[in-house]
Amino acid sequence: MCYAQAMGDKTTARRLAEECGVPVVPGSKDPITDAQSALKFAKGAGFPVILKAAMGGGGRGMRVVHQGTTQDKANNEIPNVVTLGMRPIVAQQIVRT
Repeated sequence: MCYAQAMGDKTTARRLAEECGVPVVPGSKDPITDAQSALKFAKGAGFPVILKAAMGGGGRGMRVVHQGTTQDKANNEIPNVVTLGMRPIVAQQIVRT
């Protein structure tokens, strides 16, 4: 396996980090393709969460989902990320220090 290439895919990078015992921020283990899955993750992990491209993206199109976000708002946020060509997406809890 080419680890440098694997790190470009956030879901693969997360899995490899966990397998090596590296602490990771709470995040989706699998790609997210719909608003319902994003909200389910957010409610389980805790708000706020960030939605971002699973493969690269360079920070473009990231969206923060805050507590109180409705299904309708989440339905709008995910297509905004996907419209920029970032499919699939992942969600991660935002950790504040």
